Amino acid sequence: MKKVLFVCFSFLFCLNCFAQQTIAIKGRIYNKFTEKYNVLADSPKLKHGLYQALYNKKIAVASGQYTRGKRTGLWHFYNIQGTPIQNYNYNTNTLLYESAADTVRGIKYFVDGNIDSIAKTTRPIKPGGVYFGYLPYISQFIMPKDLSDADPEYFGAVVELLVSPGGRLADYKIRVVSPDGQYNKVADMDMNFLTEEDKRFIPATINNQPVAVTIYIPCRITASGRLEYQ
Repeated sequence: MKKVLFVCFSFLFCLNCFAQQTIAIKGRIYNKFTEKYNVLADSPKLKHGLYQALYNKKIAVASGQYTRGKRTGLWHFYNIQGTPIQNYNYNTNTLLYESAADTVRGIKYFVDGNIDSIAKTTRPIKPGGVYFGYLPYISQFIMPKDLSDADPEYFGAVVELLVSPGGRLADYKIRVVSPDGQYNKVADMDMNFLTEEDKRFIPATINNQPVAVTIYIPCRITASGRLEYQ
């Protein structure tokens, strides 16, 4: 009996030694979006375990698992009302569900060339959904220096994303415009601040053939000089 107990104790001790010790983290992603996740105690830059992104600290916009810094398994994404808009499996890189239309008002997609009336088209899809997935692009915005004395809320902004036929982010710009059309400036953004996940899309297609497409995301500028979805 003692021998059996010793073996069981040794087995549990080994399991504990090999278990991944984690530390819980809470932080702000951008504006009203916050996140809760765990990091490895011995590698604090690596997310590990359950991840949640929240809007207004209570409505989940993203939920899934990290394994040593990489998204794994099935993730669920929602709009800011809590309605499911996308399910994506990161193990197989497979889109399992996508809502019928973007819930961010006014998003537009443009391809080069003409599309005939009978062409079968699909829009590009960002794993992460239009709320959580697009946050890395709007969060880098800085108000132009020549507008430092102006009212930020008078102006609008458009985030422009060029996605290649291979589903990679090829170019990234933010355009600031005034309602009267007198001000119109575009800034090329530094893509080095983006992760590999941020640069990955499911490409648009025409008649089942991948094509390059530009995504236009209209945003308003808040009094503090930050972007928010319209």
